Amino acid sequence: MKKLLIASLILITVAASAQDFRIGVKGTFYSTWLFNNNVSDQGSMVDYAATFGAGFGLTSQYFFNENIGLSIDVLYSSNNQKLEGDLATDLTYESHTKVKYIDLPVLLKISSEGGAYVEFGPQVSFLAGAKEDFKSSPSLPADYSDRDVKQFFSGFGVAPVLGFGVDIQASDNWLVNIGLRFGYGVNDATIKFSEEKLNDVPADEGSWFAGWAHYNADTPPKYSYQKTNRAFGGFTLGIVYKPGR
Repeated sequence: MKKLLIASLILITVAASAQDFRIGVKGTFYSTWLFNNNVSDQGSMVDYAATFGAGFGLTSQYFFNENIGLSIDVLYSSNNQKLEGDLATDLTYESHTKVKYIDLPVLLKISSEGGAYVEFGPQVSFLAGAKEDFKSSPSLPADYSDRDVKQFFSGFGVAPVLGFGVDIQASDNWLVNIGLRFGYGVNDATIKFSEEKLNDVPADEGSWFAGWAHYNADTPPKYSYQKTNRAFGGFTLGIVYKPGR
C-alpha cells in the first residue's frame, strides 16, 4: 500500500500542474489468468477454472487537444487464478492463488466528439503480495488458507494494454467513464527455482500453482520449468473531474 500511496501522490501532483487535465477514481473488474504450459498439460490432475479479480485507484488524463490525450492510472489490482482437479478417486480439490499488484498503465487515448475512445500502451506492475488457498474434498490435513506465496512471484511486470469505452458527460465538470480493457504480460510472472531449491521449500510454505509451473506432464512428472504469463480483461468504471476553462 505504501507504493500505491507514493504513486498516487505523484499522479496528483503531475495532474494539478497540467493545463488541460482530468482526474478521478477508477475501479476494474476483470477475468484474470496465470497461463503456464505445464499447468495446462496436467490432464484431470490440474484444470483451469474461471477466475475474477477487482482493482481500484486513481486515474489522470492530460489532453494535448480535444481528441488526443495521455491516460495514467494507479491501481491496486488482483490477478487471481483458480485451479481444480482430481487427486485420486473420489478426492478432488480447488486451489485459489491471489496475486496483488500496483498497476501503472500509461495509455494513449484517442477520443471522438461523442465521447467514444480507444486507448493503448504499456502497463508496468509491481508485486504487492501473493496468497494461496488449497481445499480438498473430503478435506485433508494438508489443506491451507491464506498462505503467503509471494516468494514464488516476480516483483515486476510489463503488459501491453488495449481498451475501448465511452466518456459520458454527467454535468459540466463530471464525466462517467465506462470501458473494456485487456492486457497480456510479456515477462514471467513466476520465479524459476532450481530443482534443489524447490525441494528445499518446506511443505507448509509451498505453492500449488508455482509447484506445477516447475514440472511437466510426464509420468511421473519431471522437473521442467515453464514461464507464466499474466492475463486480464474486463470492465472499467471511472468518475472523472474535468475542470472548467
